[in-house]
Amino acid sequence: MSQNNGYNNQNPGYAQQNQPYNPALNTHNSNPQNTLSYSQQYAPPTQGTQQYYNPAQSQQVYDPNQYQQQPSYGAPPPTQEQLKQTSYASPTTQNYAYQPNQQYVQPPPQQPTLVAPPTQQQLLSGAGQPVYGQPQQYDYNQNNQPYNQQRLISNPPAVNAPPTDPSQLYKQQPQQQFQGPMVQGAPQQQPGLVSPQGYQDPNAYGRRAGRIDPSQMPSPAKRTYPKMYQKVEYTTDSQDGPPSSTVRISVADRGSAHPAILRASLKAIPQTKELLNDSGLFMGAILNPLAELEPTDLPNSVPIVDTANNELVRCNRCRSYVNPFTRFDNMGRDFSCNFCGFNNQVPRWYLSNLDGYGKRRDLEMHPELSYGTVDYVATNDLVTKPPTPLTYVFVLDVSSNSLRQEIFQTVCNTLRNIIDELVANESDLSQCKVTFVTFARSIHFYNLHETHPQMMVVGDLSQEGSGFVPFPQDSLVTFDQVASSGFIEKLITLGSQCQESDQVMGSALVAAQSLLSEHGGRIVIFSSQLPALGQGRIKPREDFKQLGSDKEKSLYAPQLGFWKSFGDQCASSKVSVDMYLFGSGFMETSTLTQITQLTNGHTYLYHHFDPKRDSERLHGDLRRHLSRPTAYDCMIKMRCSSGISIRRYFGHYVSPNEDEMDLAGIDSDTAFGIEFKHDSKLDENQSDHFIQAVMLYTTRTGHRRLRVMTSKLNLATTMSSLFKKADMDATLALTSRLLSAQVVKNRESLENVQQMINNYSIGVLTAYRKYCSQASAPGQLVLPEALKLLPVYYLGLQKSPCFRTATDVMLDERINNFNLLMEMPIRSVLMYCYPYLFSLHNMPPSEIVDGYDRDGNVIQYALPPQLSLTASKIESDGLYLLCDGLNMYWFVGRQCDAGVLSAVFGVESVDQVDGNALVQPNVDTELGARVKAIVDELNRMSARRGMVRVIKERDQMETLFYARLIEDRVGHNGTNYVEHLIWMHKEIQGKLDVGN
Repeated sequence: MSQNNGYNNQNPGYAQQNQPYNPALNTHNSNPQNTLSYSQQYAPPTQGTQQYYNPAQSQQVYDPNQYQQQPSYGAPPPTQEQLKQTSYASPTTQNYAYQPNQQYVQPPPQQPTLVAPPTQQQLLSGAGQPVYGQPQQYDYNQNNQPYNQQRLISNPPAVNAPPTDPSQLYKQQPQQQFQGPMVQGAPQQQPGLVSPQGYQDPNAYGRRAGRIDPSQMPSPAKRTYPKMYQKVEYTTDSQDGPPSSTVRISVADRGSAHPAILRASLKAIPQTKELLNDSGLFMGAILNPLAELEPTDLPNSVPIVDTANNELVRCNRCRSYVNPFTRFDNMGRDFSCNFCGFNNQVPRWYLSNLDGYGKRRDLEMHPELSYGTVDYVATNDLVTKPPTPLTYVFVLDVSSNSLRQEIFQTVCNTLRNIIDELVANESDLSQCKVTFVTFARSIHFYNLHETHPQMMVVGDLSQEGSGFVPFPQDSLVTFDQVASSGFIEKLITLGSQCQESDQVMGSALVAAQSLLSEHGGRIVIFSSQLPALGQGRIKPREDFKQLGSDKEKSLYAPQLGFWKSFGDQCASSKVSVDMYLFGSGFMETSTLTQITQLTNGHTYLYHHFDPKRDSERLHGDLRRHLSRPTAYDCMIKMRCSSGISIRRYFGHYVSPNEDEMDLAGIDSDTAFGIEFKHDSKLDENQSDHFIQAVMLYTTRTGHRRLRVMTSKLNLATTMSSLFKKADMDATLALTSRLLSAQVVKNRESLENVQQMINNYSIGVLTAYRKYCSQASAPGQLVLPEALKLLPVYYLGLQKSPCFRTATDVMLDERINNFNLLMEMPIRSVLMYCYPYLFSLHNMPPSEIVDGYDRDGNVIQYALPPQLSLTASKIESDGLYLLCDGLNMYWFVGRQCDAGVLSAVFGVESVDQVDGNALVQPNVDTELGARVKAIVDELNRMSARRGMVRVIKERDQMETLFYARLIEDRVGHNGTNYVEHLIWMHKEIQGKLDVGN
């Protein structure tokens, strides 16, 4: 059987109406001549009789030399004796029976009692931790596993329920012939046992199930271990697209930009607008200008080009910059622009002779002609004011509410530890300047130049536009001076003396912006409540009856006024704002985050902050905040080859015109989406096309730079070549931004957005089936190889906290997730749509060498095999870890082994596990050290720490965990992955029938 990237591509399917079930699901390359597929039939049992499986009647014998498909994780093929002894009992699945000439009817099933979903007031009234949902009553089997995997089911699909008579669960289906082409090398399979939900023993190669087998569906978790974690080498001049962002890769820059920096959704540009429209695909790219490169990349940092203040070489017509694809002619005196074809004269200072191959002889001296991403030292014409190191202003809430919850004290201690660490490691943060402002009913400024810091209190800043600052801007100090002076300890003492209950958050921001108005900078504010006084005071909306209804979208709309106008003011003065919100109630995130969106900042939510539980998360977020690559005073412009132009941008920015993005600040955790459009038909004789992004910015250390990022794309003249060059990662990241914008900006309801997701995926697969796989059997669901994971990722996006139509998602969390989807890098989007799930109690030994420590000891890569996101993988004696890039959930089974609990939690029984405590594995044990390494690797892969929750089986909070198992039924998305594929196939067949 054909295999690709370690995936198991044996794909059964389902049947159509008014004919025997003829399931077939095939994943293959875009060339229909190379299609490898086969069908599996599903026929109803003979009515009035019961046929049971008899191993003695089996005629097909498994031949390992004939059939090469292997079970997961290297298990050996089963013997004939093992096939005879296979048991098919499964208490957690369903059997879907088919009756000809009858409609699908669901008899009244014996469902567990469902508790009414909580109101928003109940969600916000949590004591110590938020309550996201009410527990559901379950029936448990003898292994203490719930029979029903579904949580909060609202609209289950109309399919037949499992028969109540156990003897009906194991009927043998009549022998039938396969229809359609067979997979090369696969045996003629026997009819198999139909158990609940089509369960098929993974070792029973001589049998087949009567319906789609979930274990055979394309999934990110189906990659072979440990191959899934081996590093892959990729060169950017490859004709193939880059590997998935979930794969560990070493990239060699051979002229096109690193895919982490600039990644197109189509490696080949369609020749015409009609070809693009017929495919249903998006044509665009994801841009992450400050993306961090891996140490194994070549080069592993962006080269810097200093032209000694000579004018940068660029095209006189389209203004694109020279790049590795620029062609030099006339003995090096001219160059032809690869974007518009215009012939330009080379400046005298840039002249060089050409060799016999037409290459410049000084090529090695010019990184801009060898690498897809370079930094130019900005020339005088690009510097409007003298650049300075980035200035930070930390604005801290010292109201009684903040002191009572120990927010102020925890933030100060965390900042002190991080600053001391970064300064000691000689980070570039040491050169940046900093000051501190505290606020409650009044605002407190500090002069740090004095031996004993002076504090000045400003009491009345309620008047609009007032921003009085008692100290001059040259009173700011460096992080080095803060670390050596011990100021933060004194700040804790001074701030803890405040006894004021209300606070003036808006006025404090105005004062901080006044400190940075001359050169720009970054404001980091910490607030425990909404502002009740001063500028920007907010009266929170509490009409939570709208949640779950079509009117819910009105709560996503911000309250206009101060926060919008002040955001515009910060953006124009190049001041970026980051918010850390520690509310215990609704924080009006849609209103407050107008500032962070306009200035390209970030928002961090800590609902019901608990220092014991959340201090480590706060430390991780703040350390990442202060250590990641950061810049300010930025402008981004995108250019394309002739015939292609920019349609729109997706992200957080201010746009002075249609083709530019103006940014107050940017960092490595911020990416943007760009959608392209056709201006004209592309010349079929021009096989290569190009995109180039340019960012003018100031580094954190105060250097003005111009970053040029160029990528080469091919030309697609046929539908099959277009689908072959599609990039699933960039497509998912691009469409997720489009969908978030539909809710946030266009006020679309969640139901409408979910329908948009379905329409897009069905449109893409219908186009592929119509134009690229006409020879496939009608009963087959055919997936393009490059996009075979698109259905499961889109299903995960539908069931994510962003778009899940359920009241178990807090309003602040949903709004913040919309904002995060607009800025996430590609890898974070993939983790969000299909979270990582690991079983920690039975991990195989790591087989990947990831380097060596200082003593020469081997460092093994930590991550274990990834599990499919379904409750059937969860056992009562297990310990599981789920991470979606934003949140991390520990799930502890009721029968978890005491040794595992001791190594990870330091306790001996499940009842002793504290759900609010920090998880600190015992690194002196082998298991504890491995778990600690797994957590560290997941944190490194994630853009932020997010919520960390320890959930015990059957506890009230377990709905949080099960809601992220997207291959099961979740909330109002009442289909699992298999049922979703069946529904998609019916929709595709319906569209094809209408078209015919």
